[in-house]
Amino acid sequence: MENTAAKKVNILLSAYNGEQFIAQQIESLLAQDYPEITIHVRDDGSSDNTVQVVSRFVEDYPNVRLYRGENLGYRRSFAWLLANCTDADYYAYCDQDDIWMPDKISRAVKALERYDRETPAIYIGDFWWGDADCRPLRPNRNAFKEHTLVKYITTGDMNTFGFTEVFNEAAAAGVRSREPLDLCVHDQIIYLYCRCKGKVIWDVKPTACYRRYGENASPQELRGGSRLTHFFWRVKTFLFSSGRDLVYERFREFYEAYADILSPEQKEVFSLYINRGHCLKKALYRGKYRDKPSEDLMIRILFLIGRV
Repeated sequence: MENTAAKKVNILLSAYNGEQFIAQQIESLLAQDYPEITIHVRDDGSSDNTVQVVSRFVEDYPNVRLYRGENLGYRRSFAWLLANCTDADYYAYCDQDDIWMPDKISRAVKALERYDRETPAIYIGDFWWGDADCRPLRPNRNAFKEHTLVKYITTGDMNTFGFTEVFNEAAAAGVRSREPLDLCVHDQIIYLYCRCKGKVIWDVKPTACYRRYGENASPQELRGGSRLTHFFWRVKTFLFSSGRDLVYERFREFYEAYADILSPEQKEVFSLYINRGHCLKKALYRGKYRDKPSEDLMIRILFLIGRV
C-alpha cells in the first residue's frame, strides 16, 4: 500500500467477562495485513479470566496493551479509551467476541486517505452475521441501503455497529473534546458527528463476522423465522415499547450536546423527529424510513396515528 504504511491505527477494545471469545478476536486483530496497529484493551472490571487471557498477548506482542479499571459500563469504557489512547492517525472500535477479516484495517485506511486531516471522516465496513461459532451466515449489505439523517434518527438504522467503524483523528478529536454522554452510545456518537460535520464512507465488502449467541442475540435471531415474523418482532419490541422512547432520548442527548456543529437544516431534522407531533408531515415525508416498502409504509401509518 502506497502512502499509508506510516499511518498509525489504534484499535480500541473494551472487554468485560469476555474470556470465552476474546482470544479469537485478538488473534484476528494480530492477523491484520496492515502493519501499523496498536491494540488497546481496557478491562471494565471483569470477574472472570479476561485479564489473564489478554495478559498472555501483552507478554508476547508489544503492540497489545492492557488497562485495568473499575466497571464503568461499555459507553464510558470506550470513552476512556478514546480519551487516553490518542497517539494515532486512525481509530477503530472493537468488540470482544467478533472476528475481523485480515484486510479490514487496510481497506479502511485506504478509504479514509481520500480526505484531508481536518475533515472528520468515518469508514463503515460491511459484515457477516455469524452464528455462535462465528461462521458467516449472510452479509448485512449495509452499503447498498440508503442512509440519511432522517432515517437514522427515526428508526435507529442499526447498520453502524461499533465494530464496523474506523475513523480519523479529526473525528476522534471532535468527540474527545466533549463530556461522555450517558445514553447515546459511542458508535452512534462518532457516526452522527461525521454524518453531520464530515464524511461517511460505506464499504460493500464484509470485513468482520458478527458473532450472535445467547444474550448477544435477539430471540428472532436465535429461533429463526420468516421475514414477516422478523418484521412484526421489530414492530413489537422497537416501535410499541420503551425501546423507541430510549432511541428518542439518545438522539435528544446528542442534539443537546452537539448542537453547535449542526447546520440549520440538521437542527430542523433533529427538532422534528426527537419530539412527538407533526404526524401528517412525518407520514408524508418524501424520503425513505426503511428500505423495504412494507416496513416503510408501517412506520408512516404509526406516525399518522401518533404511535411513534
